[in-house]
Amino acid sequence: MFENDGPTNKELFTVSELMEILKVNRATILRYIKSGKLKGYMLGNAYRVSKNSLIEFLENGTTKN
Repeated sequence: MFENDGPTNKELFTVSELMEILKVNRATILRYIKSGKLKGYMLGNAYRVSKNSLIEFLENGTTKN
């Protein structure tokens, strides 16, 4: 899924990009981040999620803290 040069070949994802990838709404992404299920970082006034955190979330349903 992440090996090609397509739109997911990057290191950090915005909430909007995660909405498209995971097919869920903004509130769900924010809930995953705030609950710790998905590890996100605040950059400026917006969250970013690393590629590794996204992969771990997809594999396990959560990320380690």
